[in-house]
Amino acid sequence: MIHIHWIDRGGKATQPPDPDYPYGIDVDLTGGRTPFCETALPYPAKRLGYFTVACDLCGFTAM
Repeated sequence: MIHIHWIDRGGKATQPPDPDYPYGIDVDLTGGRTPFCETALPYPAKRLGYFTVACDLCGFTAM
């Protein structure tokens, strides 16, 4: 199971989402490791902040 947690920084975006990527972009944090897990994150984010992502299966974590 992949756990996602939002950390809100309290600010609002000053620019709209990139119109070239209306559904976001894929970000590969695996560094070439396989196998790997993946999940979608809410896009665009409601405000400025961070997502923390942690996977129970592979043990990977990211912010």
